[in-house]
Amino acid sequence: MPGTFKGRIAPSIEPGAQLIITGKVFEADCHTLAAGVTVYSYHTDANGFYRFDHYMPDWQSRRPRLEGTVRTGADGMYEFQTIRPAPYPEHNNPAHVHFVLWWPDGHRQGDIAYFVGDPLLGPSQFRQNASTLNFSSIQHVITDGNMQRLHLDFHKHEQED
Repeated sequence: MPGTFKGRIAPSIEPGAQLIITGKVFEADCHTLAAGVTVYSYHTDANGFYRFDHYMPDWQSRRPRLEGTVRTGADGMYEFQTIRPAPYPEHNNPAHVHFVLWWPDGHRQGDIAYFVGDPLLGPSQFRQNASTLNFSSIQHVITDGNMQRLHLDFHKHEQED
């Protein structure tokens, strides 16, 4: 829910490996923390579907089932509790989490997170991330007991996307 930097995407009873996604949001200079940024996120369930009816979301009448929204605090932090998504049932795309960020000045951008070790990651994803340094969308997952953790920082892109 906007107004807090912590939120939930999947309910606690959702089948799948528990995952906590944390990170910070930065301004375009990659150093200044960005407060008040709305971070919206969504992903597939443990079977690779966005919805029970298996339709792809169209954002007007068919929203994804697993989605959440938070707002960064003064420290630029955000956190989502969820499950680790599965790749699409056709196995034509690696497992991933979508993000849409809105800055207080109206800037909007989309980002995505992939998981290191996913066999469906291809050369195009690695090429897209070759020069992103600390802001790569391909991230390691750390397992801590029964919990998986993913850390993903964002910076404001020069152009909206």
